[in-house]
Amino acid sequence: MLKEVKVCGELYKVKLSDSHEHLNSYGSTRWSDGIIYIDKNLSEEKRKLVLLHEVLHCIAEVTDFANLPRDISCDDAEEGIIRRMEHVLFQVLKENKGLGISQ
Repeated sequence: MLKEVKVCGELYKVKLSDSHEHLNSYGSTRWSDGIIYIDKNLSEEKRKLVLLHEVLHCIAEVTDFANLPRDISCDDAEEGIIRRMEHVLFQVLKENKGLGISQ
């Protein structure tokens, strides 16, 4: 399991936790502290999946998904989301080898 992950130049520490203070599901991200919490009771494979899920939340935060226009078609919205994610996800996977599927 990675100890840290870099998303758009921001470094997030990855910490395993079983504390309900940090987790309300399998994982959570605390933006103000730059920490991603993952439930330590999960299998290694599930931890990686949850980490990738949290990384996608980081990407959504950086690329401002919340401000996608509401009056566009589903196809246009999907394309907008994919375009916003593609370069960032490529960078994340390139710079954080432990997230790779072929590991």
